[in-house]
Amino acid sequence: MAHQTGQHVRVSGVMIVRAARVWDGVAAAPVVGGFVLVEEDRIGAVGRWGELEESASEGSWFGAVPVVDCGDATLMPGLINAHVHLTLSGSMTVLDDYLAERDAGMEVLTARAEANLRASVATGTTTVRDCGTVNEIAFAVRAGVEAGEIVGPRVLTSGAGLTISGGHCYFFCHEVDTTAELRAAVAEQARQGADFIKIFATGGNLTPATNPFAAQYSAEQIGAVVEAAHHAGMAVAAHAHAPEGIANSIAAGVDTIEHCFFETEARVAYDHALVEEIVRRGIVVCPTVVGRRPLPPNEIEARVAANPIARRLFPRLSEIRRNTRTMFDSGVTLIGGNDAGGIPASSFEEYPLGVAALADFGLFPVGLSPVDALRASTSIAARTCGLTDTGRLAPGLRADLLVVDGNPLDQVTDLEQVKLVICNGRVAADPRSIATPIH
Repeated sequence: MAHQTGQHVRVSGVMIVRAARVWDGVAAAPVVGGFVLVEEDRIGAVGRWGELEESASEGSWFGAVPVVDCGDATLMPGLINAHVHLTLSGSMTVLDDYLAERDAGMEVLTARAEANLRASVATGTTTVRDCGTVNEIAFAVRAGVEAGEIVGPRVLTSGAGLTISGGHCYFFCHEVDTTAELRAAVAEQARQGADFIKIFATGGNLTPATNPFAAQYSAEQIGAVVEAAHHAGMAVAAHAHAPEGIANSIAAGVDTIEHCFFETEARVAYDHALVEEIVRRGIVVCPTVVGRRPLPPNEIEARVAANPIARRLFPRLSEIRRNTRTMFDSGVTLIGGNDAGGIPASSFEEYPLGVAALADFGLFPVGLSPVDALRASTSIAARTCGLTDTGRLAPGLRADLLVVDGNPLDQVTDLEQVKLVICNGRVAADPRSIATPIH
C-alpha cells in the first residue's frame, strides 16, 4: 500500500482514514464517526463511516481497502501557515543567526530551510506561505518538496521581497527606491517564478536602523507594484506595522496586509476608518499571531527586560490582540500565520499554538471561536493564497490531512496532539500509523 519516496511514505492506490470526528474545514461542527477516502494524492470521498459500511456490498472494492482507524481523534484539513520565513531561525538572536549562516554559504541556509519545513509538516501544517527568502533557496526548496525530495509542506513563496536601500529585511530583498525599480523588481520576480510579491511598506523590528513606525513607500509606489503584480497574475502582500504604511497599502489595493498592528512610537493608534476601508476593499489581514507556551513570570520579565523591542511590544500586545478581534468583528477577513522564524521565540514547531492564540490560548489571545480560528488557518487561508485544491476536505481536492487526538473545535490546543499527517497523499508524520486492513 505504501512505499518510501525520499523520507515521505507515498500512499499507493487507495486507503481510508477514519476517526471519531471529521471536520471539513468549513462546517460549524464535525461529522461524527466519519472517514476520508484517499486515492493517490487526492480525496476520493468524505462521509460517515456507517453509511459507507451500509452501502458496501459483500465482495466490493471496499472490503479490500486498507483502513487507518484513528479512534477518538479528529480528522481535518492540514493547517496553512500564511506567514513564515524559511531561512530564519526564530531564536532570540534571529538576525545574528541569519547573517552568520548566510556568510557560511547557501548550503547552510538551505539546510535551515529544509529543517524548518520538516518541523512545520510534523505539526500538521501542509502549506506554508513564505514571505521573504532569497530566490536561490526559496524556489529550490519549493521544487524539492514538489518532487518529493524534501519532507515538508507545499511551499508558496514570494522569494526576495521589495524594500528600500538598507530597509527592513534588505538582506533577502531587492533594494529598490524608485517606481521604475519597483516595477522592474516585480518583473524579475515574475520571471523567476514567484508565487506572489512581498513588499515592506514600513520598517520593522528585525532590522537595525529601520523604523517600524515610518512608511518606506508611498501609496503611489505600492500602487505601481500592485498594478505590475496583478498584471503578471500575482497577489501582493504588504508588511505594515504603522498607520501610515497601512493606509498606503490600503490605498494601493494590496491583497493582504501582514501584521497590521497600528503601532506608532507613542502608542497603538487603531483607526476605525482604515479598518472600514480594509473591509470595503476586501483586503485580508494576516495578524501574525504568535502562541507561546506559558513561562514563569520571572522568566518573562527577564526576557522582556533583555530585549528593547520586547520592552516596547509586550505592554502593547493585549491591546493589539483586542484590536485584531475588533477587526474581525468589523468584517475583516483574518488568516493564520505566526511569522515563523522571523520573530524571536516564534518557531515552526509552535504554529498550532499560534492558531490556538487566535482563539483563547495564552497570555494575549485574540478571542475568536475555535472554529473561526481553524477556518482562518485552513479553508480561508487557502482561498486567500489562491489555492482551490486544499484547505478543505472534499472529493477531488489534494489529500492534505491532519489527525489529532481530541477535538480542537472544542479545545483548540488539541491541535498539538498530532497523530497523523498526510501531505499531498504522502504520509509525512508518523508513518507507523498506517494500519493493516481491518475488514
